Amino acid sequence: MSAVLIQPRVVFGVSHSFRGEICEGRGLCCVCASSVNGIPACSRYRYRSPKLSAEFGRSNRRRGFDVAGFGENGNEQGHSESQPRLPPLQAKHKVAKQLGSEEVQVKDGFERSVSSVVNCHASAEDVICGASSGNCGKPLDPASLTRPEACGADIKSLIQTMQELQEKNIQLQEQLQSAVKMLDGSQSHQGKPLDPQVDTSEGQAGEAWRGRPEQTEEPETEYGTVQHPGVRCRSRTYVARDPARGACRVSVETTALRDGRTDALGMEDMVALASQAALAASAEFARERGRQQAASSHSEACMGRHRDICAALREGAVLRARWNGKNQFGHVSFVVHLEAPSSGRDIKAIFKPRVEGDAQGWHRTPIEAVAYKLNLLLGMDYVPPVVYRTGGLELAGETYEEGALIYFSHNSTELREHCEQEWGVSRDVLLSDTRILDVLLHNSDRHHGHFLLGEHWAVGDWRDGAWQGKLCPVLIDHAAGFRREASVTLMHENAFQTGPVRCIRARTYLRLRFLDAAAIAGSFSRFLSEREMRDLLVRRNMILRYFDDLVEQQGYRQTVIEA
Repeated sequence: MSAVLIQPRVVFGVSHSFRGEICEGRGLCCVCASSVNGIPACSRYRYRSPKLSAEFGRSNRRRGFDVAGFGENGNEQGHSESQPRLPPLQAKHKVAKQLGSEEVQVKDGFERSVSSVVNCHASAEDVICGASSGNCGKPLDPASLTRPEACGADIKSLIQTMQELQEKNIQLQEQLQSAVKMLDGSQSHQGKPLDPQVDTSEGQAGEAWRGRPEQTEEPETEYGTVQHPGVRCRSRTYVARDPARGACRVSVETTALRDGRTDALGMEDMVALASQAALAASAEFARERGRQQAASSHSEACMGRHRDICAALREGAVLRARWNGKNQFGHVSFVVHLEAPSSGRDIKAIFKPRVEGDAQGWHRTPIEAVAYKLNLLLGMDYVPPVVYRTGGLELAGETYEEGALIYFSHNSTELREHCEQEWGVSRDVLLSDTRILDVLLHNSDRHHGHFLLGEHWAVGDWRDGAWQGKLCPVLIDHAAGFRREASVTLMHENAFQTGPVRCIRARTYLRLRFLDAAAIAGSFSRFLSEREMRDLLVRRNMILRYFDDLVEQQGYRQTVIEA
């Protein structure tokens, strides 16, 4: 069993355990349970709503979850009725309704989308309720704020109480800085952290690492920033690996230094600035590692072949071209032969010119390039290389301003004409990967004519000066993607009538984790609007939740295909 140990050098908030998770409290509202940069954010603040706490405890016991010692009334064992504590909110929407506020939007689990802004969905009443210390655990009536005798305190005392709580919060942050070793790490199993008491204490895992000095490496990355005028921050990321134990440790160490220009900053100001710099360094390190992992899905020889083909499609001179006719919707295409700049070899491709209005979304040729890039990011290689070419291309006496040039897969026939043994990949893997790709692309136009078996562009070898590709499944025609009126889900039937998707390839599952906002924007901002990229990220999150739930329901081995 492999494990990943993470040792933060700067603790950003109260850390605690719930359902075996190690979470970092961000000082966020205890109602919204939002996230920052894809990191779950939860609150350890005492939330004085026994009704919500009790419902949370009952609902989770029914689901078989460990509610971390919460009693039947929702209080943590050993705490009084007047001071109940609520763990990270993963309550049902019905709980929000019981609070009597339409503005409360309690999430069923943490949001995993990447966001740099935390939007609190809690109503003003709930925020006041969470901060109040003298209301006996009951939500305040806004009207009662004008009647001091109704709530036992006047406005001035309430404001004073809130200020005192803010000061206590600052003191708590100071205490946390002296307890940076409180979190030694978390172990990962099937995408969910295990019980932090299992081999993750400083006395066990930490001691084990100290006993292996040969595993400690030089900083893999180093970031320097001027976090604030007069303050320079330097962050180093250390990675230690222990293949024998199937474990690794990632540590981020940040130092903040005043440069003498200002004396107005106190030590706690420096700590806060160092924390910001450490968070930014961690996020950048995660993005870079995600990019590296996406690139490592294919061999260097395979990616070299991709680069050569794309260079020919992008820069190659047209040797000859012929009209390929119109399809049933009147869209024209051309068979084009291009000269590869590096080798001079003849590269055959299909050119799809862009039409005005994109045929109401049914013939949006830039999406062909999106499908190709997305398929590579997910560790797949079913979509032929595509380059979206602009600047004018003269073909058969006509000039087309822009369009998609798609590598032509030789000797292609419909996949259904071949037995599964000829596919080179299992039916479950192919149909699962295809549906995941189509859900992300929002592509509802996947029929038998778009499943081919043809010579692969990167799997094969050169014979007598010509490329001989291995027969592999090929997915074509993605120009109908991203139509807003389309409906594509993992539960829909596919062309082979095998029913809803119930499994996922291990590599695809992992690559979905790395398909974050930065990867999407970096790859697709040329072709997609900001809204379309956000929608793509939302669909990615939905797919991950779908398979995470399947793993919990039917088990890892029945859900994830590792072959």
